[in-house]
Amino acid sequence: MQDHYQRLFFHLEVHEPSHDFLVSILGRVAQKRVLSARVRMGVFSTLSLGALVALFPAWQELRLELVQSGFSQLFSLLFSDGGTLIALWKDFVFSLAESLPFMGISFFLGSAFIFLFSLRSLSRVISIFSYRSNNIQVSV
Repeated sequence: MQDHYQRLFFHLEVHEPSHDFLVSILGRVAQKRVLSARVRMGVFSTLSLGALVALFPAWQELRLELVQSGFSQLFSLLFSDGGTLIALWKDFVFSLAESLPFMGISFFLGSAFIFLFSLRSLSRVISIFSYRSNNIQVSV
């Protein structure tokens, strides 16, 4: 039985595509990658610039909320009056948590996270361009 299969596959004609067809396909794949990388570079550069611009007002808002909420005065008690804080540590922790400006912190950290994420993604896209220009030579 195995002998029949070997004879069958031995006499089959092998059809391979032409070399120009392969080069054409690889050229189109490379073009699509470059187009995709350019779009991603535009999106991530705009996103990183917007997040960087948003960091400055977020920092100002965070500083303003820290001063207005009294968090900085409560936090300074930690270093100035340690004996009283040991006795009343539960009340101190709750007062500190209540005066913490969560909106300012979340706005600042969100802007910083978006900036760092988009900067990381932008560097990956730029590395695609440098890899393409150094190593891939496809003629269409």
